[in-house]
Amino acid sequence: AAALTDTALSSVIAETDITSVSIFGSMIAGGVAGAISRTATAPLERLALLMQVTKMERSLSKGTSKSAYQGVLHGLRNMYAEGGVRSFFWGNGINISRLVPQRGISFTLFEQWKEYNRKRKENGPDGIASTSPDGIYTLALGGALSTAVAGAICYPLDVLRTRVTVQRGRNKDVSVRSIIRNITSVRQLYQGFTP
Repeated sequence: AAALTDTALSSVIAETDITSVSIFGSMIAGGVAGAISRTATAPLERLALLMQVTKMERSLSKGTSKSAYQGVLHGLRNMYAEGGVRSFFWGNGINISRLVPQRGISFTLFEQWKEYNRKRKENGPDGIASTSPDGIYTLALGGALSTAVAGAICYPLDVLRTRVTVQRGRNKDVSVRSIIRNITSVRQLYQGFTP
């Protein structure tokens, strides 16, 4: 839902005439859309991460501990009990710091891809007007490439965001600075990147 909202908001912010939008304008549109949509969905995104982590913790402990996040309402109540309303948004600041450049880069690259293909279609390979329309496959390829490049560039921020987000309890140190101090190599910033 957040990704679809990003795309919809980006289109509205950037207007419908792609040629009038500068590269900087595209980056701003994508970044603002990402920030708005992810802040709106931050409590559910954090809950999803907590549910994944606690399931893993329970399987490692052979199911001896009871999950504090046994459904959406139960999980949200427990998040609130751990840290009040602020706990719904733990990790959202770093998430926004990750998403603004990631969505901005992705949206900009995709708009540039569409512009490149529009010009290619108009001029054809030999400078002759071409009649072949942009197909869904061309757009899908552009979307996939732009998202992959943006994701690769911003992936270390995703690792930091995940580590901040899964912190639990009122006394947990959720400082990004303290998490960065515990990272000993660049390789750790790309853990899980391949999948």
